[in-house]
Amino acid sequence: MKMTKRTPWNYQRPVISKATHALRTDGKALVVMATGLGKTLTSAWTMKRIGKLPGLFLVHNNAILSKARDKEYASVFPNLTFGTFNGQTKEIEGADIVFATLQTMHNHLEEFGPRYFKWLVFDESHHAHAQTYRKVVEYFKCLKLAMTATPDRMDRKDIRELFGKEIAEVSLEEAIAKRWLPPIEYHLMSDDSLNERYLRDIAKRVLGNGERIPLEQVKKRLFVKKREKKIAQIVRAHKQKTVVFCQNIRRADEFSKLLTNSSVYHSRRTRSENEDALQKLENGSVQRLCAVNAFNEGVDIPDIGLVVFARTTESETVFRQQMGRGLRPGKHKLLVLDFVANIDRIRMVKNLVDKIERRKGPGGGGSPQEMLVVSGRKFRFTFTKQIMTILQVADRLEAELYHTWQEASRVAQQLGIRSKPEYSKRYTDDARLPSRPADYSGFPGFPIFLGRRGRIYATWQEAGKAAQKLGISSSKEYPSKYKQDMCLPSRPADTYKDFPGFRVFIGKEKKERPYLTWQTASEAAISLGITSSLNYRKKCKQNLRLPNYPGRFYRDFPGWKAFLETRVYPTWKQASRAAIKLGIKTPEEYVLRFKEDRRLRRMVKRLYPDFPGWNDFLAIKSKDRFYPSWRSATKAARRSGIRNQREYPKKYKRDPKLPSNPRQHYADWPGWLAFLGTKRGK
Repeated sequence: MKMTKRTPWNYQRPVISKATHALRTDGKALVVMATGLGKTLTSAWTMKRIGKLPGLFLVHNNAILSKARDKEYASVFPNLTFGTFNGQTKEIEGADIVFATLQTMHNHLEEFGPRYFKWLVFDESHHAHAQTYRKVVEYFKCLKLAMTATPDRMDRKDIRELFGKEIAEVSLEEAIAKRWLPPIEYHLMSDDSLNERYLRDIAKRVLGNGERIPLEQVKKRLFVKKREKKIAQIVRAHKQKTVVFCQNIRRADEFSKLLTNSSVYHSRRTRSENEDALQKLENGSVQRLCAVNAFNEGVDIPDIGLVVFARTTESETVFRQQMGRGLRPGKHKLLVLDFVANIDRIRMVKNLVDKIERRKGPGGGGSPQEMLVVSGRKFRFTFTKQIMTILQVADRLEAELYHTWQEASRVAQQLGIRSKPEYSKRYTDDARLPSRPADYSGFPGFPIFLGRRGRIYATWQEAGKAAQKLGISSSKEYPSKYKQDMCLPSRPADTYKDFPGFRVFIGKEKKERPYLTWQTASEAAISLGITSSLNYRKKCKQNLRLPNYPGRFYRDFPGWKAFLETRVYPTWKQASRAAIKLGIKTPEEYVLRFKEDRRLRRMVKRLYPDFPGWNDFLAIKSKDRFYPSWRSATKAARRSGIRNQREYPKKYKRDPKLPSNPRQHYADWPGWLAFLGTKRGK
């Protein structure tokens, strides 16, 4: 069959040049191009510039192999001989370019010398980090070009270890914004599946009243399952060639029966049956194809006009691959109907639209409630007002509130909020602002919170003198009189960490200078016969140098048990010798056995301010047991695919040098967010 000669699109030319240069200088190159932009053709033109033979084209399935060999590479290399090396055929004699599946090549590596091929192209190369595939890639000593739309694998293994950093990247957002792909019209079809009464109720409670409701609870009740007959009715109203992505094989078979003039494409059908279904769709014998995951990669029907999502997916990678089935340069338009109807999908689409808007440049945007339709010269995404409300609710529930009233105050003032009633109406402008800022410890009152009066007194001593000038003589009088001085806080006991109690504050008792360390305060408390925190409240006034709230006053306060314990080891070195004498060798063992010595305490890091870390405390040779620092441990944890705190106990044993409890093991532990670089698992 005579192939039409192709020439590169304008956006492909710089990619080809960069890939060629990288191969000639570094011997490898990783190219990232969004689905639909012609990765395979780009690789063919690159290798034509390289000019060496024989070459090897590697893929992970036969559908991509056949298309690459018979269409893309045949159009670029019309005079070369092609060989096929897969489970069915092994015809490679005299071949200039061998098209092989990874599994077959892995099983027959010994038939080829490491330098047999001059170059290797790995298409859909995000599969390359699987151990089977990695062995093949590392075996051959030649120029290596990797092509993928998704370098960031779902299992977090990084193909950049094999092919280096991207030397060129063309994203889906850039391609849509710059009109390199066909016009796209995207509709989120939520009308029939949305529980509107619940949405109105939840919007009032979350956005109006500031309630904090578990987002998972909202997800379960917000959408009701749309009937497949209704979806089929909507799809039948469109006459374009259509691909419908279904949740599983059973759903695909059932949904196909609801559509007229349709077929199915999935892994339970034979290769010839799937090829026949594609051929019928391409030549118009059938109008619609119901597919599952097997259709995600490498399948190209140039004149698909409608993509329908009737399945859920948590993977943005799969979402982009499936939408890309209908995105090919030169087409008239692609219509997308998304019936998925869940918050995660809505956010996924919204994030895509936001990135397109940024690529498109100035002139777009608006407030969240105004942004019901986002469009450019070649794209149009339609969002209903209800969907925008859903996004606001989700953002509100997921946002972490500001940790202190001072942080929240700065934001409220930046928003121009000038009164308590206005705050009640507008705090939802920032998802991290609380509905009740008065719940913050030390909240100074709304006038100070909103910057409407002077700052509070810096110390309790200054505030106490001001209170005494107002004639305040008891804690009961304070709430009714403190507003006469705008610099007095509403709750001084919460505002000042070293607050000495109201009687000292208003001058009824003299307050001596408190003990400088908790250790000396501990000795004084024990000498008074104080044995508990409750007992301390009653007796501490017998020694005016004892602070009313030692837990607030001393930053390194070790807790009441250690503070009032007479038998605790006074230094970490003494405690260390006792632990080593017991034969304790690891932090984990210490947690289990420390009670064998009544003078040992579990929270040693809090008890001893100069605690040196577990390695020194237990005389552990860190190089033989665990990583010496949390920074080296965090790299190992990420290599092991650990993404959040919840996954760590399940996966840390993948690397024997990872401690079971890094928070206890490392003295300078930075917290899970810094350690794994992600939010805590949900």
